[in-house]
Amino acid sequence: MENRKKEDKERRKREKIESARREEAERATKEELRLAKEGRAAKKQKKMKKQEEEKLKLKKAMRLHLVVCMGGLREEIKEEMRRNMEMFQTIVKGKQRAASPTQSPSGSQGSHTSGCAAGGIEEISQRAKNLSINEKRKRSPDRPIANSPPMEQPPKRTPRKSTTKPVKLASKLQATTAKITTRKKKQGAKTGSAGKAKFMVENMRQLADFHADDLKRLCRREELEYGNKMQAVINVAEKRAEEAYDEEIAESTPPAGSRDDTADSAESTIGLLGATGRIRWLKKYIAAWVKLYNKYGPEFMDKHRGVYTLCSPRCRASYIGQTSRDVNVRWKEHIVASVRDKRNTHLYRWWRTFGAESYVMLPVDEEATHNLIDLEQLYIKKWSSVLNVSGVSKKSRRKKKQRKGKNERQRARSGEPLSKHEGSAVEVIQFRTSEENEWHADALKVLDEAEQRKMRTLHLYSTGGNSWIKGWKRMRKTYGATTVEVEGQAKKLAKCRVDIEHGRTILIKHLRKWRPKSGPDKEALTRLLRNPSRIQDLGAVNTNVMFRWYKAAKDFQQKSTRSYLRRMLSRAIKEKTGWCMGADLIVKIRYKDRVKLAEVRKVVNDKIEALGLLECMAKRTRSKVRTVWERNQSVVEILHNQRAYARAAVSTCTCAGLPYPRVGEHVRFRLHEVPGIHPLLSNANNVPRAQHPSRRRMLCKEIEDAFGQWKNRGDVDVRVTEQEVEICMTGNGESGGDFLDIEVVKAAKKRFEGLVLTPLDRNPGETYIMCPYIYYEAMMENFVTNPGYEIVKAEEEEIKQAVQGAFKEEGLAKFARYDRQGTFGAAYLQPKHKDVERYRPICLSYSDPATRMGKCVAKALNHLLFQLPTT
Repeated sequence: MENRKKEDKERRKREKIESARREEAERATKEELRLAKEGRAAKKQKKMKKQEEEKLKLKKAMRLHLVVCMGGLREEIKEEMRRNMEMFQTIVKGKQRAASPTQSPSGSQGSHTSGCAAGGIEEISQRAKNLSINEKRKRSPDRPIANSPPMEQPPKRTPRKSTTKPVKLASKLQATTAKITTRKKKQGAKTGSAGKAKFMVENMRQLADFHADDLKRLCRREELEYGNKMQAVINVAEKRAEEAYDEEIAESTPPAGSRDDTADSAESTIGLLGATGRIRWLKKYIAAWVKLYNKYGPEFMDKHRGVYTLCSPRCRASYIGQTSRDVNVRWKEHIVASVRDKRNTHLYRWWRTFGAESYVMLPVDEEATHNLIDLEQLYIKKWSSVLNVSGVSKKSRRKKKQRKGKNERQRARSGEPLSKHEGSAVEVIQFRTSEENEWHADALKVLDEAEQRKMRTLHLYSTGGNSWIKGWKRMRKTYGATTVEVEGQAKKLAKCRVDIEHGRTILIKHLRKWRPKSGPDKEALTRLLRNPSRIQDLGAVNTNVMFRWYKAAKDFQQKSTRSYLRRMLSRAIKEKTGWCMGADLIVKIRYKDRVKLAEVRKVVNDKIEALGLLECMAKRTRSKVRTVWERNQSVVEILHNQRAYARAAVSTCTCAGLPYPRVGEHVRFRLHEVPGIHPLLSNANNVPRAQHPSRRRMLCKEIEDAFGQWKNRGDVDVRVTEQEVEICMTGNGESGGDFLDIEVVKAAKKRFEGLVLTPLDRNPGETYIMCPYIYYEAMMENFVTNPGYEIVKAEEEEIKQAVQGAFKEEGLAKFARYDRQGTFGAAYLQPKHKDVERYRPICLSYSDPATRMGKCVAKALNHLLFQLPTT
């Protein structure tokens, strides 16, 4: 009984196994049949697609051939029409010339007149060609009119050309000296140079109200040259003064260069400068001169130890000098030196040509003897006197300053006050540390003396002004870290420039002087530059010293010198230690709002210390570490694929059976019209949030990859654990749900696979989806079959060579450089936002070989367009 039960149980088990095996075999057979059926369907579909593509290729080839033929036929028709029109115009002109004015009908009077005019112009042009230059300049003889005598004209005078070339000055600096004919008349009310100057002042004030036309007539009557209004006023006043004061009184006055009568000279100088106050280039000199006059009165002319200027109301060229002796002695020295040919400076060469009688010596500032040279150099730099040999600011290699605006030019012409760079007086700032001390213009010297006396707390008094002896930058660099207090507010001395220029008292709490540490290193590099043979001995120098020299190379002013030293030292360091100075450690972190870059920087510094590098190498590596964000892909970069379809040879229809909106027979719709689309996916400019199963592990991998790509790592493998980067993360998970996940974007891309996804013109955030066949036909219509484009069947390299040859033949290389590494961009289309049936063609040119030339042409065209008249 028990055996029977066991047999039944075994039999049922075998039956169950057999039934499961049969079911599995049936499922496998059905699956094989399904797969075979799908394979046949896919193969059939592939075959049909291939046949359709072959048909499209054949159709495209036919269309291309037709376009080429039509293009050639179109050019032939244009050429034939042009020849016919030229022949027709020739025939019409011949008939118009042969026709008589009496026989021409009234309706063709305009054409007859134009023909006669054209014939007359051609005849005059032909006669003009046969004339020589001498015949063209000849004048016809004067015709007598009735009984009038023949008209006599003054002979043409050619100005004599001076052989002396004193200095290259602008034409506006030179003023032609008026020719004055003196005649004896009644003398003025007051004799002497002071009376003559006052007489000139009165005349110039009267003439200043005259109109320009009245001054021109007056100059013609007085036989003077006009030039401009101011010169005309000065010339007329001078001639009247010469006529009013006869030569006897002039002979009784002291000779040129004498200053015996100080009071009369000062009075005459004041009157003359007051009268010429409208001369713009004298305003700054007059302001400084008046400042001294108000301080000392007329006796200031006898002051010693000062800076003076030699200027003229009839010429812009000026000279700045300094003297510690009597100004009369210095003036006589200038006069004597200008007569002799031994001194051949700019000033004396100019005086020999222009004349020293138009110049006056004006004191502009005073200072102690030991500061006169610095003060003189300051005035030369501020006022840019062209007659000084040295001290003038050199021309910068930078581009010239932009032209002043319209309002500034109008303000300058209207005579309003000038800015400090145009003509304001120089106000030198003076300093002292106590009320008992004397004022000094050199702030560095005042602070150096206090620092040598070990003074740490002191008061710094200043007079205020706008000019610094030895410059503000030098003082800021030397004592900028000093802690001071100004009107109860604590700050650094480097921030007190405005306070000092306004004359505020500064309380120095702790005087601190900066001493450069790279001084000996710079001297060593200077000796290395003077003796290049010592470069071979750099291998024996300590590595720490070479790293310090590499850092000290930045103290040299010229960029070429800095580059040469760094290149030489980096080569020596690499040969000795294998260290590459140009290899910086860059850590790229995929953007995540939970990651803190400051903590990542600390982890990287700890790993640098663990490498066991020298102190100089580790210090440089830490200073050159860069931790940067790496941008995530936007929806545009993931979804849009219009450029791939634009490069395809042919594109067939793939929208058959798809459940999407259609326009006609093909699929065409906007992305937001599809139900179930994420709202943030509608704006293609959004950046989705990248998800990672373990952001800590990803951060470790990014740090390890940065060290792996670093050339100075050596053979050491850097490993980062998740516990070490735990401090770099904030929060435990994603906060909030108002973000776009990157998986949603990838799912949408897979959903619309096989269709063209492109942005819209004027609305790049919108995504438009269409059938590939529609996009293919649009490319054919806008580019291939468009008569505005020419079909070229040559290879790209051949076209580039032809373009480069034409580039050189036309002489365009002098405007822009031809980029041999450039490539021609791939064109594509974008549907318009308001009308998706129309497209905007886009041809990329940023990588074109001649893109620089295109920018030059665009600038020229824009300039021409802006110069067109507005009316």
